[in-house]
Amino acid sequence: MCWLQKLSHATSTNMTQENPEKAPVILWINDLPGYTCLKGVFLETGPFYVDDDNKLVERNSTWTRSHSMLYIDAPVGTGFSFADSEDAYANTNGDDANEIYEALTQFFTLFKEFQPNDFYLAGEVWAGNSMPYIGKKIDAENGNAAVKINLKGLIMGAPYLDILQFRKEDFYYSLGLINAMQKMEFKEAVDKVFALLEQGKEDEAFTMASSVNLGPESLTAKLTGFTDTHSALTTMNPPEISKFTKFVDSKEVHNYLHTGLHKFVATNLVVFSHFSKDIFKKHTGPLMELLDKNYKVLIYGGQFDILVTPDKLEEVVYNLKWTKSGDFASAPRKVWRVNGDVAGYTQSVGNFAYALVRNAGNYAIMDQPEWTTDLVEKFIAGKDF
Repeated sequence: MCWLQKLSHATSTNMTQENPEKAPVILWINDLPGYTCLKGVFLETGPFYVDDDNKLVERNSTWTRSHSMLYIDAPVGTGFSFADSEDAYANTNGDDANEIYEALTQFFTLFKEFQPNDFYLAGEVWAGNSMPYIGKKIDAENGNAAVKINLKGLIMGAPYLDILQFRKEDFYYSLGLINAMQKMEFKEAVDKVFALLEQGKEDEAFTMASSVNLGPESLTAKLTGFTDTHSALTTMNPPEISKFTKFVDSKEVHNYLHTGLHKFVATNLVVFSHFSKDIFKKHTGPLMELLDKNYKVLIYGGQFDILVTPDKLEEVVYNLKWTKSGDFASAPRKVWRVNGDVAGYTQSVGNFAYALVRNAGNYAIMDQPEWTTDLVEKFIAGKDF
């Protein structure tokens, strides 16, 4: 299922657009395999949200202010995309990259007017490790492809890139979410995940890892009391999630999108389980290759993210090795301000930038929409933060 929100001239709540025909195109990718990317339309980067009356309301801060946004539910089995058999489900980031590349070539064939525009990949969490594979696929195919994709860079929100990011106990303890005894309990649970991996029991490790981190029945939820384990700023799932799923799965929307009787699946855990082996791999290699080829990369994370904790994300960032990694390590950390307020902190060199978004959890765009929009607009425009 593919959605396009074309950049349009501004309403009273948005700034005027001078040249929408040449605006960059951004593909927004879902945060986990099996989770619909349409959450991005209604909760994060899109032009509207669903209110309490199940009506669409224009968003004050949106990425469509400066860009044309493309949303594709992939891999198959997510959202309105479906297959007749689980055998058709993707199992790796490579499979997912092939699916998305095929969808993109079809899109730019049908909508030729967008093909010359700058193109970016964007998304959160798991999208952060799938994007480099998609970017690598585009880069490899562009030389001989009939339809070339004008990829310029990647925008990665709280990306999961390395298994070391499973270690969250130190950050939880620093926030006071757990005490010293609970910190040891959490560490022992994660140690079991690594022990299962060493024994080659990847399926059991996947089940154990999920029980530690994800959902209201997880160890994280048990120790913290949170039913949602994305942010230290809130204990429950954002109510906007149930609002948008109700809206999208309504008869009116089905008719508008010509989806027939196919049910909208916001979360397909079977699709997610197909990636159980990929979860425990290190995914920084393709990212470093793209950096060395001078593609632009922005990585940002939330100050109070308890799903992809900022301490481990920073460790992953500093462990990246590419031609300018030494320059990045010595680059100054700057205070980033929006309208006079401190929005966060940035560090950058050449084609790479890293930002910490203040007062934000895993859903940084939801928590700080104006600030994250400013961050992305400046990154794409090549302006200082």
